[in-house]
Amino acid sequence: MHVVLATDRWGEALGGRERYLANLADTARRAGHRVDVLCAEADGGADTEVQVLPVPRFPRIAQEALFHHALAARLALHSGPSLAATPVRGATHCQLHSGLMRASLEAERDSLEPGLTRWFFRTGSLLNPRRRLLLRREESVLASATRPRLMVWSLALRDELTRRFGIPTSEITVLPPGIDGRFHPREGPGGADSPRGDAPLRLLFAAHNFRLKGLAPLLEALSRERRRGLPFRLTVAGRGPRAFRSLAARMGLSGLVDFLGAVPPARMAELYRAHDALVHPTFYDPCSLVVLEALASGCPAVTTRRNGASEWFEAGRHGLVLDDPRDTDALAEAIGSLADAPRRRHMAAEAARLGPRFDFTAHAAQVFDWLA
Repeated sequence: MHVVLATDRWGEALGGRERYLANLADTARRAGHRVDVLCAEADGGADTEVQVLPVPRFPRIAQEALFHHALAARLALHSGPSLAATPVRGATHCQLHSGLMRASLEAERDSLEPGLTRWFFRTGSLLNPRRRLLLRREESVLASATRPRLMVWSLALRDELTRRFGIPTSEITVLPPGIDGRFHPREGPGGADSPRGDAPLRLLFAAHNFRLKGLAPLLEALSRERRRGLPFRLTVAGRGPRAFRSLAARMGLSGLVDFLGAVPPARMAELYRAHDALVHPTFYDPCSLVVLEALASGCPAVTTRRNGASEWFEAGRHGLVLDDPRDTDALAEAIGSLADAPRRRHMAAEAARLGPRFDFTAHAAQVFDWLA
């Protein structure tokens, strides 16, 4: 099978979506398939045929429009299956890695503190030409009778597509994303079934969009737990504005939060194994890869029902699920409950047993069947 992957960025160090696509391309190649990549920018990918479509250096919105025009023209020349990571004209198949842009923007507004910024958010989005372009493209592709075949990572996103665009559920494939073998529990002493030491509680937050993924309510919840005497340390992995460092200081968390910046995938595997829990109180996530990676690594996860990943594990057994990311009382209570070391170790052992469910090779085989 000759597959074309269409994405704006290529390179596993750029983010979860890019890491997934790189793994899919590598697995396809090992299975004897040919994979070509069409993208707007690339960072790595030497083992796959990657072509960066030339786009003149115009303003960003013009670059966006020209790239998708060139992409559609190239896809029209390909007779086999083509897989896009976002709604793209001309693609035969589409995985909605980031969900729906309109839903993401609504969640981003919800993550803002009440005030003028939040009040003007919708107006700002309407005046933002790039956002308008992307929203129009998303709606025109998904509402079209010739839309690509769709794959999503959660039932919640499937139902959202049906509600917003009237797409029958029978036309939407639901499959949890696969994760590669580097994410596994620590072997031998210190593994998922072994004690991981006493306090302080070691917590991990991993994301590039700090606000949307709930770092602000997490810092507020931790500030409350600090006043109650809970010993902890929080590691923040990912790119984000320096304003969150100042926010942590204002909340009395100086010295308790370590901001690492962007972290390569190989190091993320070690971070999961070195921490007692991943805390991901997101306002919107079709299905967070970091949650599944953490679980497979024997690191229980605390997340929200707005995360499609919450459908793939059992709350109270493998981690904890909150109804609302803004409920900092419930978040603080969930974090405090992790101080119970026997319960935490039991969750870690149960989480580690989920790993085979997300085996990437088995997942990729299902994707290839879908593409064929």
